Order: sequence, then structure tokens, then C-alpha cells
Amino acid sequence: MALQLFDLPLELILRVLGFLDLSELTVLMRTHSTFRQSIQDSQGFQYRFAAIRAGVESNVHSNHTTWERLALLKIREKSWLHMEVDFQKSIPNVKFPSGIYDLTGGIYFRGDLSRRSIHYCPLPSKSTDPISWRRIRVDRALVDIGVSVYEHNLIAILTYSPHPTIARKNIIEIVLLELSTGKPHPMAKKPVLFIGETSASKPAILLEVVGEYLVLVMTRESRELNAPSTLRVYEWITGTLNMDIQRPNSPYHNFIFLSPTVILLPNTQLNTLDVWEIPTGAKPPPTEPFLCLALPSLSYRSTIFHFSCRCEPNLTPSGKPYSEAPFHPDPEDAIIVLTAQVDFGAYALFVHRSALLRVCTTHQPEDEAGVSHYLPSMFTIGRIPAERVRAWDDWGPSITHVFNTSLLSLHWVTTTDGQRAIVNHVVDEDGENEEGQHSQLLDFNPSTVKRVVQAQADGSGGFDSHEVVFYTTVTIPGIESPITSQLPYVGVDIPFQDSWLNRFKGFLLYEEGLLVLLGGNDELEEQIEVLHVGVSFGLEEMTLSLGGDIPLS
Repeated sequence: MALQLFDLPLELILRVLGFLDLSELTVLMRTHSTFRQSIQDSQGFQYRFAAIRAGVESNVHSNHTTWERLALLKIREKSWLHMEVDFQKSIPNVKFPSGIYDLTGGIYFRGDLSRRSIHYCPLPSKSTDPISWRRIRVDRALVDIGVSVYEHNLIAILTYSPHPTIARKNIIEIVLLELSTGKPHPMAKKPVLFIGETSASKPAILLEVVGEYLVLVMTRESRELNAPSTLRVYEWITGTLNMDIQRPNSPYHNFIFLSPTVILLPNTQLNTLDVWEIPTGAKPPPTEPFLCLALPSLSYRSTIFHFSCRCEPNLTPSGKPYSEAPFHPDPEDAIIVLTAQVDFGAYALFVHRSALLRVCTTHQPEDEAGVSHYLPSMFTIGRIPAERVRAWDDWGPSITHVFNTSLLSLHWVTTTDGQRAIVNHVVDEDGENEEGQHSQLLDFNPSTVKRVVQAQADGSGGFDSHEVVFYTTVTIPGIESPITSQLPYVGVDIPFQDSWLNRFKGFLLYEEGLLVLLGGNDELEEQIEVLHVGVSFGLEEMTLSLGGDIPLS
């Protein structure tokens, strides 16, 4: 008698099915009741389906079992959906007036007035975790930091110091340290990278690290009105300069990685998102962006005077060996927030990193019907040919959501994590803005939107306070036409506590919860409350490895 498929051991069948993707498994479950029941009963497949719906990637370096991961993920998603805080802790009061800060890898980083120290506080994963500030001291002035906590245990500190022989000149360098020890990073062949010289007292430079690449953007100095923006890419392990691009009139101030080798830079001069590719192998460095995505057209005589952008978590091409967590938000599907300040108004644009990358990597000059996806041939941006410029109406409305930020606080950029984001309203003493609105947590995960819509349709309860938004049109002062948005989201108000009245500055978002920034006894003092959401799965070893005051030799 011929061997039938279900004569094979179930464990072997499930192992083979593990090579199928989610859509293939869904189809397979419809073909036979045995397949459906076997997949539904398997903890491995349950966790896999749940992880995809939640937009997280499993951490192979974690010791958690599949059952533990599944249980933790279910509790985490329920808690975020209903904004259920499982514990609240206070971080000791600090005086950090410096603009240098970051919130990544479960750690809050701040500079101070001296610009000689980076203070950092590992955030608690359990209510019993101790909270304290640590410090890395440097012997020169700080400009910015780039951090890769989970992938490389790395902090890159951008510094400037007086030139030893030339008056009114400063030397710019990047110091590469192991975060857990404060010592030179063991993977870096050149622990100190020489970047260049500047006459600026406080050079404007932004720094990020993803995988093997360290990218920085240097913008115009106040005394050099026609100076260019400089985009540089280093291979930080070898210290090799991979790419050095200059653009006239300082159009670049911020950037994000779309992939480990694709960088997006908002262009203030041309009102575009410029997409550059880092060369690999023997490919020569590019001289122009390979694509420019036009943003909503400006009104006559309006200009963009500032862009900022953020996408957390950052990409980790080699994984997260310095994390013990069972899972993390998938960086490929993380939400990007781009804020644009126009002469007469401002807006915030939200888009998934994966959606924007698809636009960049799948563009074609014409569709099957022969319709151009680009701006008219008469339209040329600087030296960029028209075929490399994609019109806003073609790429933007279907994958983005745009907010009028006239009633929002744009002071903090660390307000996204995974597919969630916070909109901080400028509030009065009651925690509301002038239209009676509270700050909201937005969830752009399509699975969350589908779940809430279904629950509200069924009348199952528990979602009456959730706002589901599919389509909006907003008018922004300084923008030529109303902006249409079609990226759906679920919004829920963040509870506001009476003890925050008259002191509230804003909410920050990280993977395990929220930070509440409050004013202290004077304008330099800051009090921080940690609102932990979900369930504690701990990063004990990572937290305990970050110790003491660490002097930089």
C-alpha cells in the first residue's frame, strides 16, 4: 500500500510546514481539517502567527521557551491595546539642559550643561528593578551620540576640541566605545575616527549607526551661509570612509535608514525625500540620489525651514546578541515619523518603513497602461533628472497619514516605537489642548486596526474609547492643497494623572512603555516617570552590565 502524507509522523509534517510563509499556511489550513487542527494546536505555529500579527521578530538569543514567548506576547498586545500600565516608577531628578538625548535599546540617554558627559539610565523591566543614572565622561565637548545597544553594545560619541595649533579651529572626532564597559570597542580597529576641522563653536552634526555603517550629516554653519550639507558613510569597524557627498545650500539636517544600505534624507531646499544607496563591493559611490520623493507642494513663497525624522527601532542586520528579551518590534515594519515646519504651519507624516522602501525599490517609469508615475518632464529638481522624481500624489496618500501639528508639541522626536506612536498635544493645566483633546497613542499595525473594527462591529465591548481612523483630509498653512491620508490607525487617549498638572512636558515612547517628562523645582530640573505597559520579561543581564561612572581615557 502506497504511503500517504498523514502516515508520516506529525512532528515531521509540522517541521516541513515550518518552511512555509504565513499566506501559504493560511491557504493550507483551508484544504484539510487535519492541517487546520495540527497548525492550530501547535504552540510554534501559534507563536509564529501571533508574532506576525503583532509586528515583532523573535530574538534567537533569548532563552525563553515558545510557550513563554506566546504568553508574554499575548499579554503585551492586550496591555498596549488598552493602555494598561502594570507598574509606575520614578527616575531620580536630574538637571540636563543639553539638547543631546536618545531613547533606544531600553535606555534613556541625556547630555548635560557641561557637554562633557553622557548620562544614561537603563529603564526597568520589573517593578523591583533598581533605577539609577550612570555616566560616561569625556575630555572634550559633545556634539551627538549614535547608539547600537542590542546589535553591537556600541556608543559612538561625536566630539569637538580646540585645534592644537590653529586659533578658532576645532577638531571633530568620533570615539567608539563599548557601552557596557566604557572602554574602546574591541571590534573597532580605529577607536577614534578623525572627521575633520570646523570653525563653528557648536557644529551641527547628526550621527547614526546601523550594522557595519556609521552615517553622519553635517549641516550649514551659521557663519557660512552658502556652505553645503555633507553626507558621510564610514565602515566603523575598519574606519574606512565609504561615501562622502556634499550638497549645496545645506538641504540636509536629518536622515533615517530604510534598509542597511539605503538612506533617506529630507531635503529642505527642494521639499523632497532624497534616497541614497550606500555602495557595496566594487560599486563606486553615487553622485546623486537614486530617487527623490516629492512632498506636498508648498504655497507661493512658502519654504520648509526644518525637517526632523525618526524610526525606532533601528535596523540590526546581524541580530540582537546583547538582548535577552524574547522578541522585539520588527524594525522593517516600524513607523517613520517625519515632521516638517513650514513658514506658516507644520505637519507630521507617518509611514511604515517597509512601505516607503517598497516605493523606492519597485518604482518604474510607467505602469502597464503607459501612465507616467513621475512629475512632468519639464520638472527638474536641481541636477536630478525628472525620471528620478516621483510625485507626491502618486506615492504618498495611500501609504501615509498626515496630521496638522498646530496643536501638537514637536519638541521631542523619540515618540515612536515599532508600529506605535504618540502625538503629544500642547496641553493646559487639565492635560487637554484648547480643543479638549488629550495626548494619544496611535497604533498603525493593520492587524490591530482589523481587530478593533471587528470588535466594535460585534459589539463585544472594551473598545468604546478606541478611535479608528481610515481617511482624513487636512489643510496645512503654507501647503498649497489639502492633504489626503489613507493609512489607517487606532487611537486611544493616554490617561493623564492629576499629579502631572502644571508640570507636564510630554510623553516619550519606548518598547516596554512610556516616559512622562515633568518639570522640576527650576527650569533646568527634569522629573521622569516610567509607565511600564504589558508584562515584565526582563533584561537583567543587560541592565546589570551597565555600571558606574566610566571615565574616557
